[in-house]
Amino acid sequence: MPTKLKLSISISLAVLSILSVFENLHSFEQKMDMIYKDLLSNYQTIETLVAQFNQTNLWPDSEIAIESKGTIYISHDRVCLIYEEPQGQKLILDQKVYIIDSRDKNIMIADLDTNFQINPINIVSHYWQNSQKTIVFSSNNEVEIKLSPDDNSQVYYIKVVIDRTRMLIMAISYHDWQNNQVHFTFNSFQINLDIDSSVFEIPSVDGYTIIDQSR
Repeated sequence: MPTKLKLSISISLAVLSILSVFENLHSFEQKMDMIYKDLLSNYQTIETLVAQFNQTNLWPDSEIAIESKGTIYISHDRVCLIYEEPQGQKLILDQKVYIIDSRDKNIMIADLDTNFQINPINIVSHYWQNSQKTIVFSSNNEVEIKLSPDDNSQVYYIKVVIDRTRMLIMAISYHDWQNNQVHFTFNSFQINLDIDSSVFEIPSVDGYTIIDQSR
């Protein structure tokens, strides 16, 4: 085969290979966009959400794992976690963060950190546009996506598991650069039911020690 013909064939194959890569990339981006738009569209119809949750905090270097569980209440931008284990603890996100321990009679107040949120859809929305996306697992019913934020000194990556049938977030986890992790899984969803306003109320400070770390 003449050298020029060999070179021409090699160039053509290289071009076809590059075009195939771009086509696959475009298809992947379209798939990601569709999942994200469908997820946002569903959550825009949700005014309130109540679900059971399991939470695991891991510090692998120290070989420490703490398990907890309870109920999460979401009403627009307000979030409340009421813990069954450990009993007596409550976390409220409403302009600030309130960590309430009714056993030790402590209320800790802190500023909201945009890098760490509890409302699953807010987490996904916050990191989606400025993250590298990878599909970890995919089936007809479920997809697990890894979000690796660009230039984030705190969050290394986030994993989110989405129910593709109901378009609900079933699990979400934070992983920092030291490999410390926070995992949440959700089940027994109740959508758009009335939530008693007392759920989001801060208890009277009488008898409580206030630790205010907010600015």
